[in-house]
Amino acid sequence: MKQVCILFFLTVFVIAAKAATEEIDQQLAGAESLYEKARFEQAILKFQPLLKYYEGQQDRQKVADITYKIGRSNRRLGHFAEALTLLTRALQMHTDLGDQRGRGLDLTEIAIAYQRQWEYDDSLKLSQQALEIHEQIKNSDGIARTLNNFGNIYFRKSEFEKAIEFHQRAISVATSGGNQEILGYTMSNLGQVYHAQADYPRAAECYEKSQKVGEERGDLLMQSTALHNLALIYWKQGDLKRALLELNRCAFISRDAGERALESTTMMNLGSLYYQMGDYDKALVVLQQSLKMAEERNDQGLRGATLENLASLELEIGNHEAALDYARKSLKLMQEIGEKSGAAAALASLAEITESTGDHFAALSHYQRAVRVARESGIRSRLAEYLKGMGTIYARTGQLSKALEIYQEALVIEEAI
Repeated sequence: MKQVCILFFLTVFVIAAKAATEEIDQQLAGAESLYEKARFEQAILKFQPLLKYYEGQQDRQKVADITYKIGRSNRRLGHFAEALTLLTRALQMHTDLGDQRGRGLDLTEIAIAYQRQWEYDDSLKLSQQALEIHEQIKNSDGIARTLNNFGNIYFRKSEFEKAIEFHQRAISVATSGGNQEILGYTMSNLGQVYHAQADYPRAAECYEKSQKVGEERGDLLMQSTALHNLALIYWKQGDLKRALLELNRCAFISRDAGERALESTTMMNLGSLYYQMGDYDKALVVLQQSLKMAEERNDQGLRGATLENLASLELEIGNHEAALDYARKSLKLMQEIGEKSGAAAALASLAEITESTGDHFAALSHYQRAVRVARESGIRSRLAEYLKGMGTIYARTGQLSKALEIYQEALVIEEAI
């Protein structure tokens, strides 16, 4: 009888343990599903209790892998300090385990976090280390993800040819490896390079492909990023109503997905669009919201861009001192982080502000600097605008031959675009 009881309790214990394991497996599968669909805030909430469970089980591999995923989720949400803490911890754990695949992925994500914070030298160095590991173990996903980051670094440095080269390599590897996530995001990034070069048909093609992949994967972040970028194309083409519709859709989706970085960028562009449409009150409210979000996230690039938009708005309203203050702050920030297109835009704003006060000499100097930065960086999408600003000043000061020469160059660029 005693043996029968022991056997009974052992059987009950085994069944209970098996049920508990199955429940943990189901929870992990649910967290992984949210993570794959870029629902990062929800994924983090699911992963955190699982991390504690595996720590209790002393399962070092699971702890390292989940720490990486929580870190990457934070990075995707723009929480860079938290992401770097977790990813550095995951890197140490994967190194101790001798897990080269995990180590390579950690390095790639840390490199991306540095790139998003404008630390290009550190990002390039870490990306090279990650790429060497991925190539050694033939991890095609890691190779593609790292090549994409190289492309993003060079894009931010305005080295567009290099950016295109690395993005195209990443697309080739992702396509061969069947990784739709990397393919979709890299397509979007390649579109941004073409966009900056004012090659709008190619840019739109890339964004549409990215949006399609996002829809197929159920990836809200990928879809909303594509919608945002397509809205900017419609804006450039003069279809302001469609641009407004898509930006509002993007703001809603990114907010729903918890993607604060994209939401704040979308808010900035919405504010700028309202300004262009003449709705200054709404533009001011939305731009101030964007500035607050950028400051909360310590996103210096977005902060600088929003300040430049506020400078343009305040100038239009007639608040010259406020406009000048915003433009100067924007230029200082953009120069500090090495963001050339943003610096050129801030210089152009300073030119418009000083020109409005009748200081033609200062305005011309600002425009000349903006044109020089745009030429050096290959930023064709706004070069014509800066040239026309220069031409206007030459015309107003009686230098008609120079004005004609500058206007003709701007016309050639606009026709090419």
